Amino acid sequence: MRRQTAPDGAGNFVSAFAFGMILAILGSLKPFLSEKMEIPEGRIGRWISAAQLALIPFVFLSGLALDHWGARGTLVAGSLLAGLALFGLSLSRVVWTTWLSLSALAAGASALSVGSIVLMPRAFLGNNAASANLGLIFVPLAAITTGGLMPLVLLRLALRRALSLLALICLVPAFAVTMTPSEVFPQAPDLADSTKVLADPVLWLVSLAFLLYSSIEGAIGSWSSTYLTQLGFSELRAGLLVGGFWLTFIISRLVAAYLEYSQVRDAEPWIIIMLAGLAAVAVAGLAGTRDRNHAVMWLLLTGLVLGPIFPNLVGILYRHFAEGEMGTAYGGMFLLGAAGSLSLPPVMNAYARRTSIRTALRLPMVISLILAGGSLALALANPDIGGFAVTTVIDKPAQQIRLAVEDFLDGRGTGDLLLVYLSCHGLLDARRRLYFAATDTRKDRLAATGVEAAWVLDQLEHCRARRQVLILDSCFSGAFAQGAKGEADTAGHNLTSRLCRVPGQSP
Repeated sequence: MRRQTAPDGAGNFVSAFAFGMILAILGSLKPFLSEKMEIPEGRIGRWISAAQLALIPFVFLSGLALDHWGARGTLVAGSLLAGLALFGLSLSRVVWTTWLSLSALAAGASALSVGSIVLMPRAFLGNNAASANLGLIFVPLAAITTGGLMPLVLLRLALRRALSLLALICLVPAFAVTMTPSEVFPQAPDLADSTKVLADPVLWLVSLAFLLYSSIEGAIGSWSSTYLTQLGFSELRAGLLVGGFWLTFIISRLVAAYLEYSQVRDAEPWIIIMLAGLAAVAVAGLAGTRDRNHAVMWLLLTGLVLGPIFPNLVGILYRHFAEGEMGTAYGGMFLLGAAGSLSLPPVMNAYARRTSIRTALRLPMVISLILAGGSLALALANPDIGGFAVTTVIDKPAQQIRLAVEDFLDGRGTGDLLLVYLSCHGLLDARRRLYFAATDTRKDRLAATGVEAAWVLDQLEHCRARRQVLILDSCFSGAFAQGAKGEADTAGHNLTSRLCRVPGQSP
């Protein structure tokens, strides 16, 4: 791909910055709109929350529009829509115009977000995670800057003047994009096949990873201040330390952009595995320490390892999908991942209220481990790494898991290499036989509702493939060898010669 010149980079920068700015504006408007419209803050807060939720479908629709009509028109439309929406909010004094303005603001922000994501490879370092890491620095940077200045601007200026000023800033991307030659932008394909993109297994795997990641980032971002004050920090110092967390988050993306461009190329899934594993360690440190200095260290380490994960997910999309498919791919990932993640934060927050934030931090720790394990499928599916055809079965009943395993092993040739990765709870019955837990497994009815390890081994032994790898990520996985067929003194040898096992530890 031909590297583009500064105007494209400028357009990308201001579009990403405008998107982050709008996110901060939505988070700061509640008290000022409440005072202006003489409506309780709780009601205004629900309107703003609805606008923030509307970003999810709007990002998807913006991705479809971009692939069909091109990045230039999408960015100009998003910039104009956001500017007009803020002008509308500055003039609005009735409910329906406020609703309309907030909805238009969400739609404009979504178009700016998708447009900037699609242009990052052209603006920066090519189709890789380095471009995403560099470009996605501007979104949190804008959010932090605007979030800090917004209350001061609104206090010093009347709300109408402040929103009018912000509306003018939102029009800057339209000006920058319009002044850029049209040949700089990718051309929309004659007929973008959105159905093909949305059916791609890689998109679904990346979406699942984004779902898990967004839950981790959301939990740490929302709990950090309270966690620090509970350790004895003042609210002011806790706020500064949370700012340090986000600063570390941004710096880590800058460092990752350099390393992934100059030192480590095309290794996004493996980097995600490493970072997710380190995130689990860092969050476990937060949950386990009572020392204030150690807590600060673990918090900054969490920001350091979380920062590059999302850009690396985007980098996988860059390398897997064509330029004319990227809008749909990113919009689909955002829709599937963000919509799915809506169910996890309420559960996590409810658990934190019922116990404590320290105890609830175990949840993002476990999710980080699941993210690391799930990213292995992305690595194996990469044709440049393993070229595996990946089949995933996540949170299904025992019967469906058994059927999926049998379907996966059936019809294989002697020259095939198979890898079976089981990540779940392991349970032992009264005779010390190992069962893998499914969503419908009952501890008192393991034989009927669990997946017996001996049955898994039997399926592997009936499979014709001579090269088989079995990875067990569960409790009591050392008991798996007890189900091996053959004489007692040779069973362990026969099993080891055919399978590679990673034993877990008993709980």
